[in-house]
Amino acid sequence: MRQQRELFNLLKKEMPNEHHKPYVVGIGDLTLDIVTSIRSFPINANQFYPTPELYQNPGGRCNFLIELSRLQIHAIALDTIGTDEWGDFLCSTLKNEGIDLSLVQKSEETCRSIVLSDPYGNHSFIGKFGSNAPYQFQENCYSTISGASAVFASGYNFQNLNSENLAIEILEKAKKIGVIRGFDTGPLFHFLDENKKTKIYNLCSHLFLTKEELNSLGIKKISKFFDYGIEVVVVKMGMKGCKIFTNKNEKFSIHGLKVPVTDTTAAGDCFDAGFIVGLIKGLPLMLCATLANCVGAATVKKLGGGVNVPTLEEVLNVAKEFKICADQFNL
Repeated sequence: MRQQRELFNLLKKEMPNEHHKPYVVGIGDLTLDIVTSIRSFPINANQFYPTPELYQNPGGRCNFLIELSRLQIHAIALDTIGTDEWGDFLCSTLKNEGIDLSLVQKSEETCRSIVLSDPYGNHSFIGKFGSNAPYQFQENCYSTISGASAVFASGYNFQNLNSENLAIEILEKAKKIGVIRGFDTGPLFHFLDENKKTKIYNLCSHLFLTKEELNSLGIKKISKFFDYGIEVVVVKMGMKGCKIFTNKNEKFSIHGLKVPVTDTTAAGDCFDAGFIVGLIKGLPLMLCATLANCVGAATVKKLGGGVNVPTLEEVLNVAKEFKICADQFNL
């Protein structure tokens, strides 16, 4: 224990000056999205589908990181991306958004995804993971993790072995020093074997998932998650709001904000970002959820994620629209 404390103090001293303010580290899943809209699903063979737009945009963890930055929280990306034009585009765009790329390494190929979106908020994704070398851990990585207010990963990290190992390594380090460890299961997490799911449950402190994702996991009692050491479970329900459960037998239901829906892309990522911001600002859980709802509602009013996620002003406008006092968010 003494050696661990000495190492922690040493790492703290080595932290760069710009990291003295609260910051969050997003683990892996830096993805380049090629986005287009379609009239409806399904897509049939041997047909041409005209679209009013076709563009590239940061996706995956980039949505979460950009939203953090727009909510005035220093956001740090940690991943391996390609040396290709896709990686150059991601780096350029994320830098313009104020994202710290000091922990991003470059290898061969950037992860890419084709995103199909219909007017009703439905999506399909066709993805290709980057064929990259494993992340090479260095002292600056560990020192940055040691001073973070939170780290964040998701089920998408577990669709690729290198990304999986990266997520586990960082979550393990963060747990040892008591950093907030957010994890969003996403729509594919339930396909993992039980050993991998159990490992993640043991590592995260705050679990985010939709009601549908909860049902897919087959866990009938939320209290089961607390047996693994999880502190807070947030069940997202879209316009119906969310429910919060804690390991102290607390339960909160937060009403949703009904706004006109243009596109649900990145809504979950931005909700997570809003909630994490609330946590690191020390807000009560109900206020964390209220802020997250405002961010999510501001997201669905717009088309697409990436550089189109809501600005701070747009989030505050949603709060004002629903007569929510934004001053309590301390943004």
